[in-house]
Amino acid sequence: MPGSRDKSSMYTLPLPGLNQRWRENRTMYRPAGDVIKRSEYEVERIPTDAEARAFCTRHHYLGASYPVAVERMGLYRWGSLVGVAIFSVPTNYDELNGVVLPPSGGQLAESFSRLGYTPKRALDLGRLVLLDEVPGNAESHFVSRCFDLLRARGTQAVIAFSDPTPRYTRMPDGSTVMVRRGHVGNCYQALNGTFHGRATARTLRVFEDYTVLRARTLQKIRKGEKGWRGAAALLQNHGADTPPDECVARIAWLNYWVAKLTKPERHPGNFKYAFALDRRLRRFMAPSLPYPKMIDAPPNDVLAA
Repeated sequence: MPGSRDKSSMYTLPLPGLNQRWRENRTMYRPAGDVIKRSEYEVERIPTDAEARAFCTRHHYLGASYPVAVERMGLYRWGSLVGVAIFSVPTNYDELNGVVLPPSGGQLAESFSRLGYTPKRALDLGRLVLLDEVPGNAESHFVSRCFDLLRARGTQAVIAFSDPTPRYTRMPDGSTVMVRRGHVGNCYQALNGTFHGRATARTLRVFEDYTVLRARTLQKIRKGEKGWRGAAALLQNHGADTPPDECVARIAWLNYWVAKLTKPERHPGNFKYAFALDRRLRRFMAPSLPYPKMIDAPPNDVLAA
């Protein structure tokens, strides 16, 4: 993509001890030594999408993009929402291949069968957003409490992805600004997740301002799924006209505007982590690969402790 990117910073990540935070769709970092006072925070289910969606739309770098939520969890400080975790159905259950290894026979196979494991009892951590005011080590506390709540509802496993690729946006004056540094999943490593390399490499469609048009958004529009008009609004915000209701015409509309407004960008695949919430399942998990460590100069937007 054209623009004034500094290639030397393409994989610039914060030094160990800095945790990613969000505010108004921009990435910030917090020193991990700034320890959370757990007595001040509560983790609770968010009953509907409205509150969780509004929080993610306002603060996460993906903006209005929002996964199909199965469970919405909120981190509250004195009753005020300061963090959201969204757990959704995996976009592709093939991403679970090679994570859980069913034994082929014998007593282990019988033990595995009794677990009743199925990929449909696994969820994807689709969003994890904490405001910049939240202390540095809050992710592990928040996510571990979410896992407790998910375990109680019968969820057996969770997969989570971290994107090491920086994201940019184009400002009204034409300059290019990094809105999110890539990250290797330090929170998932702190929670002892098993690392399974990269997810499937893919080609993204990217607008001129570097906003990514995601495959799930395209699928929703093509199939006319619930919320497809909201998904189509992303194209309209970049210059597309009003989409038609009729399926064939809508697909033609989509193909035309995707080709006109976006360009392809190859992505090598996000880093993939897995967690066995059912502790009996852990013995059947594939062994973890060595954790990725990508260390460079610290960012300039580190918040004071």
